[in-house]
Amino acid sequence: MKKKIYIATFFIAPVLCFLLGWATKMPMYGGCIDVCDIAVFAVSIVCGPWVGITCGVGVALSDIVCGAYSSALFSGIISALVGWLCGFTYKHTFASFSVRACKIFALLCGFGLSAVLWLGAGFIMLQNVEKALMLFLMKTVISLVCGLIAYFVLPKIPHIFDEERLERDNNTQRRE
Repeated sequence: MKKKIYIATFFIAPVLCFLLGWATKMPMYGGCIDVCDIAVFAVSIVCGPWVGITCGVGVALSDIVCGAYSSALFSGIISALVGWLCGFTYKHTFASFSVRACKIFALLCGFGLSAVLWLGAGFIMLQNVEKALMLFLMKTVISLVCGLIAYFVLPKIPHIFDEERLERDNNTQRRE
């Protein structure tokens, strides 16, 4: 049963990112800003790094549908990399860390990668220093807010596919 659900998440994650990106897309400074990073962070931590990669497809499709053709490729690649990094760092963080510390570490890694990549993509895409810096600043603020929202949403979501971490959480709670 879990295998079927896991396979379904490969199709559900891009749709979720697409809908969230499409509903919140705002053109600004020659690029687009949306809050689909919430879905990228949460899906990649809950479902793992490979499902996190598929989030880039949904983000790129939302840019294409909303007419932001110039940023669609960058958005898709950056979201896929951020999804993979968040899922990977959460899954492979040291076993001695608490679940809260693993989530914070994964979100910070994803946020940092997103900020660095959007700085480079802004310069490549816009070729205007002022607009690129403003887009970078807005993307960074939105990504930070999305990371905070994802952090507060994640405790409500169970560890569906990470049985080792679920078992470790249960053992930790029993000891306390």
